[in-house]
Amino acid sequence: MTNYSHTPSGTDIFIFGHIGGYSNSKTKMYKFVMKDSNTLVRNYIPALDAYGTPCMFDTVTRTPFYNQGTGEFLYNVKNFNARLPAAYQEVEYLQSSGTQYIDTGVIPNIYDTDISIDCMPLTTNNRMWGVSQWNGTTTLRYREYVTSVGVAYLGSSLSSLSHSVSNRAVIAFIGGKAYNDGVLKMTYSDVDVTFTSSILIFAEFDINTIQKGKSSVYSAKLWESSVLVRDFVPAVRKSDSVAGMYDLVNATFTVNAGTGNFIVGPDVD
Repeated sequence: MTNYSHTPSGTDIFIFGHIGGYSNSKTKMYKFVMKDSNTLVRNYIPALDAYGTPCMFDTVTRTPFYNQGTGEFLYNVKNFNARLPAAYQEVEYLQSSGTQYIDTGVIPNIYDTDISIDCMPLTTNNRMWGVSQWNGTTTLRYREYVTSVGVAYLGSSLSSLSHSVSNRAVIAFIGGKAYNDGVLKMTYSDVDVTFTSSILIFAEFDINTIQKGKSSVYSAKLWESSVLVRDFVPAVRKSDSVAGMYDLVNATFTVNAGTGNFIVGPDVD
């Protein structure tokens, strides 16, 4: 029972049944939304409460609604835990072979744009992610480039990240500082730089050329002025098996902007 009524008889609306003799039905329910005069009054999602009891949780009133019949609801825990819409399958990582890349659409500023990327380089002399531009005097960069180990580039400065080939780590640039798994590796204190092109993942926009690399990426987040603007999750679109990054912030799916196909990791339940 929804505990909501807006009918001539004043009778509550039921889910999985109706009031006429409390007749029940056999139904799978993924969500249930109710509006009254265009005002959202109920927004039910399947959930488990703190004791593991299945219910329909109303996000409007923050109230769980339980079975008022007999027996127990059947449920699929995978559906409850999935971060992505049903049309997408989350996978552990995307891996590039040297021709694939993702355009984040985020044009960075060295101090105001932050990035955290869970990644693994697969070879040396390798672009992991980033963007560069020429200012008429020197090349300015916002990137990770792997020589024998990963190197952080901020503006015209650089410093080792100690990020070696086949080593998975979370690399973060935050407020002009570079980190490897939370360990500070570089502090930039030079002039502020706002770039003119967006950050690429699996590649670098290097002045006028896209330089691609070979790596595995498990997740990537980007912030602008401390506001999360991208939260990328590796995924496969089920309808055509195309791999890409699903952005949890904007509910969009970004596919390969290069050629060929990403190698995908195992499914995430």
